[in-house]
Amino acid sequence: MPDSKIEAIQRLLNKKVEVFSLQYPQEGEPAKIVDGPFAGIEGIVISRNAEKELFVISIELLQRSVAIKLEGFQISRI
Repeated sequence: MPDSKIEAIQRLLNKKVEVFSLQYPQEGEPAKIVDGPFAGIEGIVISRNAEKELFVISIELLQRSVAIKLEGFQISRI
């Protein structure tokens, strides 16, 4: 491994940068909307486009599937 990469990793560790990854729900998984007008509503992910952050969720309460534009922090796995 080149010294430049080792130095870059050491700089990150010394800065104590908080790193986290978003784990979007997969198709078929239950999900909960955690922000926005639908906050608190749960459903099943029917389809998703994580790059565009577009999720189609079947909401039993409404007996409908709805396409909702959500940012990563607005949806979570149950």
